[in-house]
Amino acid sequence: MRAPSNNLPDMSKRCDEPMQPPDGPKCKERPTQACDWIGHAWYNVCKDCNGNARAGDLGLDEAVLAQTQNHMCSECAQETKIRFTQHPTSEIQARECLCIGQIRMAWLCGTHRNEATQYVEGRAKFFEYSRKTRGLYGKCPVCDDREGDDSTGVWECGACRETVIAP
Repeated sequence: MRAPSNNLPDMSKRCDEPMQPPDGPKCKERPTQACDWIGHAWYNVCKDCNGNARAGDLGLDEAVLAQTQNHMCSECAQETKIRFTQHPTSEIQARECLCIGQIRMAWLCGTHRNEATQYVEGRAKFFEYSRKTRGLYGKCPVCDDREGDDSTGVWECGACRETVIAP
């Protein structure tokens, strides 16, 4: 996937998304934007189909989002918040990690939004599996000692490993 585009809508190209069922006729609405997936720039998606993919079965649901969040203990979370306050341009992300942000922000066709979501989910499950096999599941991903605390609002993404501070 490339960086989310800020392209102006194209009035000449029709939407290539299939209507329900997935192999149904194409939407053909206008205006459209090209899919942000690299190599799929010829494929155009209208605003309604993009919104349907974000909100529907192809979108990022809360269960996948929860799987990516490995919460820090209160001590490590406090240190992370202080570091972010002192260095707001650091590697710490405010609100969401890079992979979740790209899925939410990118203009993707339904197929590629689904693939990106499945990829993030798979990476998060692998991270969870590796933590379980080492006896670290549920522990803080920074110190690996104390229990993670979801009330801190600070976590490490299990897919991209970015540190996130919830607003």
